[in-house]
Amino acid sequence: MPRITLLRLIVVSFVLFAFNTADSSAHEDILVPIVQWTHQFAARIGPAYNEVSGVSIHDAVYVVGDTDGVLPGQSPVSESGSDGFIRKYDFNGAEVWTRQFGTDDADRPYGVAAHASGIYVVGNVVGYSNWQAALNKFDADGNLVWTRQFAASQQISADTILATQNAIYIGGWTYGVLDGVDSGAQPDAYVRKYDFDGNVIWTRQFGSDVYDVVTGLAEDGSFIYVTGTTFGALDGQTSSGSQDVFVRKYDSNGNEIWTQQFGTAGYDSVGGIDIGRNGIYLVGTTNAALPEQTHLGASDVFIRLFDADGNTVWTRQFGTPREDWAADLALSDGSVHVIGASLNGPEFQNNNYDVRVYSYDENGNHVWTNEFGTEEYEDGRDIEVIGTDLYIVGNSDLPLPGEVDLNRSGMFLRKYTTAGIEQWTQQFGATDATGTNAATAFGVAVHDAVYTVGRTYAAAFPGQTYYGESDAYIRKVDLNGNEVWTRQFGTTAPDAAMAVVADETGVYVAYSSGSQYFVRQYDSDANEQWTHTYDGAIWRIALNSSGLYVLGTKDGQTQKYLTRFSSNGDEIWSLPIVDDGDVTGMGQDGSGVYVTGNSSSIDDPHRFLRKYNFDGAEAWTRRLTFEDPMYAGVAAGTAGVFLLGQDKRIRRYDSDGNEIWTRNFDMPDMLSGYNIALDADHIYALWQASSGVMIRRFDLDGNVEWTTTVGLGAWDRPINIALDATHVYFLGSTTVQTDESSESIPYITKLTKDAINLDQTLYLPVINDN
Repeated sequence: MPRITLLRLIVVSFVLFAFNTADSSAHEDILVPIVQWTHQFAARIGPAYNEVSGVSIHDAVYVVGDTDGVLPGQSPVSESGSDGFIRKYDFNGAEVWTRQFGTDDADRPYGVAAHASGIYVVGNVVGYSNWQAALNKFDADGNLVWTRQFAASQQISADTILATQNAIYIGGWTYGVLDGVDSGAQPDAYVRKYDFDGNVIWTRQFGSDVYDVVTGLAEDGSFIYVTGTTFGALDGQTSSGSQDVFVRKYDSNGNEIWTQQFGTAGYDSVGGIDIGRNGIYLVGTTNAALPEQTHLGASDVFIRLFDADGNTVWTRQFGTPREDWAADLALSDGSVHVIGASLNGPEFQNNNYDVRVYSYDENGNHVWTNEFGTEEYEDGRDIEVIGTDLYIVGNSDLPLPGEVDLNRSGMFLRKYTTAGIEQWTQQFGATDATGTNAATAFGVAVHDAVYTVGRTYAAAFPGQTYYGESDAYIRKVDLNGNEVWTRQFGTTAPDAAMAVVADETGVYVAYSSGSQYFVRQYDSDANEQWTHTYDGAIWRIALNSSGLYVLGTKDGQTQKYLTRFSSNGDEIWSLPIVDDGDVTGMGQDGSGVYVTGNSSSIDDPHRFLRKYNFDGAEAWTRRLTFEDPMYAGVAAGTAGVFLLGQDKRIRRYDSDGNEIWTRNFDMPDMLSGYNIALDADHIYALWQASSGVMIRRFDLDGNVEWTTTVGLGAWDRPINIALDATHVYFLGSTTVQTDESSESIPYITKLTKDAINLDQTLYLPVINDN
């Protein structure tokens, strides 16, 4: 099997809380990131090398990088090196599109800038004996609009990009001549201005007699600020030591206003620049002590604030006793946020780097620090801010805590928030003789624990017996994700358990064996209480204090029936629902049972919602037209009856069948509704999306409160959703492709309903391959 290398793109959304400390160098508040969604994507040709380099936000989140593999749905371009890629995500983490692009040489995007006029990507084209710079423009649909590829007389690199209201700016280094200036034997820095059609407006090349490079760009509406590094002394400046940092201010016509060069006797670098209401902020790395600062480790991070005239306002140097470095910064209202990495930080005592995010207020006071990673290498590359959310991109050699390891590594996309928090994921299966997972899941219920049911092909769960062809199973895990017990059962015929419900009277399973269907009750210790043979096919089951309700067909007929059983398995009544259509959903509350479906009668086609009292009497029917969608889920409670459409619709009725409201959610990524759950104050809807599985929470008026994407990506399928007092339990499956076959792996994910304190440990994954 070839190695499957997963491109890992980190996009982390943090809710910005303030935890002040008096001495940032002596003490830091380490915050644990809160997972809202994770997105993974893979390049699948050989041991592919992949790297992410930039993120930009406008109408969506855009990321760029390079790969020498093939992204899903894309084609390789270069025959001798890497291709560039750009991917667009919506703010819920759903992939909108991906474009893999390049030339016959190696293509390496280094930066991206999203703007109302388009998305601009800058980077290099690396040939056998020369480097060229490239600027590409894409529209919002991912179409390439134009490319500007340019070279100097010798090598050139385009390393950074900025989109302003009126122009595009790029910067980097060159060994050649761009602005009538010969760099000589060492590279010069340059900045170039383009209009939105890709025409060059002006170029400024500058430097010392040794190595100079532009690494960051910013603007404040009237002026352009350029930052980078030099090994020499720029005109009018003095070298402090080995490599210094500089910041230069230009007007919009490219006229230099001022330059400031600074550093230590050691090695200094700059990661990023941004403009705030108090001035110009730089972030960088140093391996010595800046003036009036303390050197803490092998290398430290620093932030420096300049006023509009280039005067230093304050400097903060900070880090751990080992190595720390900074890659970029972003400003929100009154805060400075820094992304970078740390070796052997206090949270992860290992021999590789972990990602670090720092937050300071605008006066240089430390607010919080967040660190995350694995025992291998991670880094943070770029950061953007929108509202109260931070987005960072980076790379990792292993799955981060909370991720399911499916032999994938490289880049990942993750969003953190205080709502829809991933608490744990339990992955499980049964392995056949070839080592392939052979289990699928069909149902989930929550009472004192979490119960799942499904079937397994040609395989036995650990400690269980394989009976033949496919077997049914039921598994109980506690509310922390630990397996309590598993029962595998069946015959030599195909067997499958397709639904489960639970309450204080027991656990009820609907299953099939060959062409026969059954309902079985277990107690909470896995002891079988009774089994009832059902004379038809079972589609859905529901449970309340009045009994067990089964929706299905009878006696080989096409007519659909609703049947009520007692908790002892005795049939109480059975009623025909529709004989020329389908039933698609069932729910119940304290007053009755609700069924939705459609009639395909030639004379009178329609959809319907119907309520039955517990004695089997029809309470009311609401006739719906075929302009309505098929309704996939029904949930009922004291707040009313809620229908989830197979399109993008939720409808609310009161218990008397009066429509209260309908909400349509037009999200391009959402494909179909699967199920819906209800508690006293909220609605939880489960959708299949093109990028995976989406759960969305609403208040009872249909207003969105949070959205989360669960699972591993587009290969995931939703199965069901269940609630307890404080958590949401999602049952799904993911498919892993190998050379020989595909493996379907079921899993449960637990999410909190509401925000929880940041001082809690939020990474609680239980990954169980049993």
